[in-house]
Amino acid sequence: MRRHVCAYWTARAALAVLLVGGLGVSARGQAEEPRTLTVELERPLYHHDETLRGEIGRLIPAERIRIEHLDAFGRVIERIDTRKGRTPTEPFSFRLDQPFTVLHRIVVTGEKEARGETRFLLARRTNTWDRYHFIWTGRLKPEDTQALAALRAAGVTSAVARRPEEADVALTQDLRLLLTFGAHSAEPVAGPMFLGPDADKVAQQYAQNKDPASLVRVPCLENAQAREEWASTLLETVGRYGPYAPLGYSLGGRLWVTDPARPLDVCFRAEAISAWRQWLTPQYGSVRELNGEWGTRFGGWPQVMPMPAAELVARERAKAEEETLSFAPWLMHRRFEDERFAEVVGGLWTAAYRQDGAARVGFGGFTTAHAYGGYDASRLPNVAGWLARRAGPASAPLLHGFNEKQRRLNRLPVPVLVEVPLGKGAAWRLWQSLLSGDRGALLVGTPDTSDRAATEKSLKEILPVMAEINAGLGAIFARSDCVLKTDPVALVYSQPSVGVHWMLDAVALGDEWPQAAQPENSTWHRNLVAWLELLEDVGIHPDLITPDEVGTPAFEDAGYRVLILPKAVALADEHADAMRGYVERGGFLVADSQCGVFDEHGRERARPLLDDLFGVQRSDRRSADARGRFTA
Repeated sequence: MRRHVCAYWTARAALAVLLVGGLGVSARGQAEEPRTLTVELERPLYHHDETLRGEIGRLIPAERIRIEHLDAFGRVIERIDTRKGRTPTEPFSFRLDQPFTVLHRIVVTGEKEARGETRFLLARRTNTWDRYHFIWTGRLKPEDTQALAALRAAGVTSAVARRPEEADVALTQDLRLLLTFGAHSAEPVAGPMFLGPDADKVAQQYAQNKDPASLVRVPCLENAQAREEWASTLLETVGRYGPYAPLGYSLGGRLWVTDPARPLDVCFRAEAISAWRQWLTPQYGSVRELNGEWGTRFGGWPQVMPMPAAELVARERAKAEEETLSFAPWLMHRRFEDERFAEVVGGLWTAAYRQDGAARVGFGGFTTAHAYGGYDASRLPNVAGWLARRAGPASAPLLHGFNEKQRRLNRLPVPVLVEVPLGKGAAWRLWQSLLSGDRGALLVGTPDTSDRAATEKSLKEILPVMAEINAGLGAIFARSDCVLKTDPVALVYSQPSVGVHWMLDAVALGDEWPQAAQPENSTWHRNLVAWLELLEDVGIHPDLITPDEVGTPAFEDAGYRVLILPKAVALADEHADAMRGYVERGGFLVADSQCGVFDEHGRERARPLLDDLFGVQRSDRRSADARGRFTA
């Protein structure tokens, strides 16, 4: 306890030197040296309990030399004082059997100010995610050693590095690295799935000519050359920084394969449309069947095209009340891109893993399930090496709910981080994050980086929490046998329902339809949050499952007593059959409004599924909730 209290007050004192504009170390000028000694090691990477061997060159006969082994903080681990013989070289060795940092130096001084040094890495064999990490996201600049030391003293364990110089600065304080995609480059490289810089221009051109051929996304998920470039850049980064045992490699902070505010939700690049048609063909027996469901008149598969949201919203709004709604021309493309997004992310992680078995590739910015961006929450824990979520009422339950299934399948659960903006409520968010199952927090400074006092004050406010978690709680909650206990209640998560509800909201909003993309305007999101809060209030912690899991052996083994369908508006016939079987075997099924109103492709049914099971008679089968306004 004495050590804990001393560390706390030492960190508070150190924060007084925090510099908001940039954190790092200053380069020290060196006087011209008459003679530079060479220091060569047998290899640049070592592990604990190994023996480092090297050789010093450019020595003069009978020269007195001092060989020092220093860690990242400049502390002398071991020193050798000797006099060399007649040869211009001298061998040396050090046993690496003490607790060390990752970055190390060998410094040699000789007579008449002769000097030489080299660096090497000492890789850690322990699990990188065996504790809760506090990760600094501010810029790291080589300007002030004390500022970075203050963060380290405060309990920060890691830092986001966007450039090579930032990685070097972080390593001087032995901070673990979370490397952005392309951190090997002199210039920052955005994540691979960001919209290209010409997105606005493309959208404007399409608004004028309405020609689908002009809607081409750059970069595109289906562009083989682009995927090869992403993989090559990532592998180059892994090759350079793998020995530092980084927490992971980031593909970006806000990955969106589409943009709901523009008509670029569909990419009409030839290879993209071709890949989509190949995926689409097994979903339908014929083009005639597709036309019947979509309300289209395509003459054959080569003519089948998806429909951008703007066009589909206009088409469906124009329909009379008795006409059947169909969102399939848009929804089936969204479902395809959800799968492709997951495949690309998983493919990049696989490539990195093959090169370095400890590599983890992921991305940040997850806030909730979404009709756009590839954010199918049921897929992401299966394809990402780590994920970062934005603080919100649904982000933790969605990611951790499906993450726990990794553990049940005897796979390592995916480390999840949370973005914690410094300021009011930050301490509470850290405790909530730890108890939710996260493995770390991304500390986000104030938007006004010149506000030095505000950032310093915010860090001081969370310092006691960081100290408590670093003192041992973080390691306890990171143990493999520390799991989030759930009750025999399951919430059914349906990604097609997310898309259909987004389109229902868009139709209800009319000209304001792009606003439906925001979570606060999403019927499905608000409804899910209500269910989660209701269950939490009565002390129930549910599992999350997909409709495809209902009725499977794993589902039966789980022994769920209650199955809840939150806004499960889009269900397949086989899903309904499995749920009927569940009820017949004694299960308790709960559904709210609009259950099974559409099929899994997004076409409105003549009679909603499960109405007979619940004894429902509908006079109006449609409803949409746009920002709290119910419309028929």
